[in-house]
Amino acid sequence: MNTVELLKRLPLDQIGARVLIQLEDKAILIDEKGSVHEGENDNPVVTLRLSESDLQGALTGDESVVSLFVTGRIAVEGDMDIALKLKNIMG
Repeated sequence: MNTVELLKRLPLDQIGARVLIQLEDKAILIDEKGSVHEGENDNPVVTLRLSESDLQGALTGDESVVSLFVTGRIAVEGDMDIALKLKNIMG
């Protein structure tokens, strides 16, 4: 399953803010309603920068979001409270 489809399976409406996930070769925006849009980066409250393989690992449970952050494989810019909401949703 691709990354966008994995994201769409999560209850992203609980975040309530615009989140940009910046991968190596594409951007994914989660809007305030929890909808996922590829290629958009309009005014995010928080931006996550990581590789697509690391994101997939986090979404499938093979990687810990905390471990990715601690090891510097994910960078977070913006509202940390929103980033923590996303982390809690991803597990």
